[in-house]
Amino acid sequence: MRVRICRAKAEGRLKAPPSKPLGIRLIFASLLTDVHLSELPSSEDFYAALDAVKSLGVSVEGNSLLRPTAIHLKTNYLNLRGSATSLRFIIPIVALVGGRVTLDGDESLRRRPLYDIIPQLTRMGVKVSSNSLPLTIEGGIGDNEFHLSELKSSQYISGFIYALALRGGGSVEFPPNLGSMSYVRLTAEVLNSVGAKVRVEPGRVEIERGPTTSFRGPIAGDYLLSSFYAAAAILTGGEVEIGGLLSPASYFGDHSIVDLFSEMGASSYFNYGRWKVAAGDLRGIKVDVDDAPDLAPSLAAVAVAADGETVLTGVERLRFKESDRVSTIVSTVDAFGAVARGVNDEIRIIGTRKLRRTEIQCPNDHRIAMMAGAVGAASGVLIEKAECVNKSNPKFWEDLSKLGVKVELL
Repeated sequence: MRVRICRAKAEGRLKAPPSKPLGIRLIFASLLTDVHLSELPSSEDFYAALDAVKSLGVSVEGNSLLRPTAIHLKTNYLNLRGSATSLRFIIPIVALVGGRVTLDGDESLRRRPLYDIIPQLTRMGVKVSSNSLPLTIEGGIGDNEFHLSELKSSQYISGFIYALALRGGGSVEFPPNLGSMSYVRLTAEVLNSVGAKVRVEPGRVEIERGPTTSFRGPIAGDYLLSSFYAAAAILTGGEVEIGGLLSPASYFGDHSIVDLFSEMGASSYFNYGRWKVAAGDLRGIKVDVDDAPDLAPSLAAVAVAADGETVLTGVERLRFKESDRVSTIVSTVDAFGAVARGVNDEIRIIGTRKLRRTEIQCPNDHRIAMMAGAVGAASGVLIEKAECVNKSNPKFWEDLSKLGVKVELL
């Protein structure tokens, strides 16, 4: 699918799309307790998470995910589409719970490296057929204490949290400088909200017990998916108000985009359950995104028009997303007439006041497509393979249009 966007001011009110990281964690919580959602989300990554928990016995009745009486694999093949989160959650779960299953995914997921977890699991006695998808894993580890000294992705820690909660408790040690720890804290928050006892410390997580109560409610909104609507308003001189979001947490994470847009000169603040954003005099900033790397495309979308240089550090893990996101952010910024370069662990962007209309060949990366859509509202753009937003936010183009942006599906 192609999308053509013409220059137009973005303004109005929207409800935030459901949070991808929060929603996936609530879905996996159904392995431990009943989860009654106000609405089942419809993105590709949510479908992958649902398939994962159903393969372990969770039943779905309407919008309710019902905990199985016993956890065991119900399939010998599981396709996780493009969801790296679900893949990295289920690998430790199968390793501890036991059983044998072949895991697979789409082309982008098959490119994701697994070299940081597979060798450690094999040394523990788990049988794994390959270091990349498709792979067959046969688990059944009896230990409750794990030392993962070679780990690169924090998502495996979350997988071990779920697995050990199923066991009744345990601990995981890992490098204290491991990035993306905000998502481990989110996992702990989700499980602790339903009565579990999970404690996150530098280099260590302790799980004392699993959930004691069920969850009932909506999936709160996603700050970073919402940030592309905010960026469109900032770049076009508009103003948007986005509801359905939780109050920002105290630690650095996806929600930090509210303050970061403010630091860049926009009017950006959270008040009474709503994020209010308006245009301002934009300036470059320096941000270490290592603990929340998905901030990078959202920040880059605004940096294209900021005075001075924006420097994003801690970006190395972005090279192993749906695309080499360091390269695709740089090429997208350049296409709109700003200047960017990615060197080692940094992305540097020098903004321009003369954004140009362009064409973007989306590399099957939902965040790059949304970034291009936000900037395109200020300059005009034709985006190829624009359907890739279905991974996280299938209503992105529709919602962008509701804000007054001229969106044409071709």
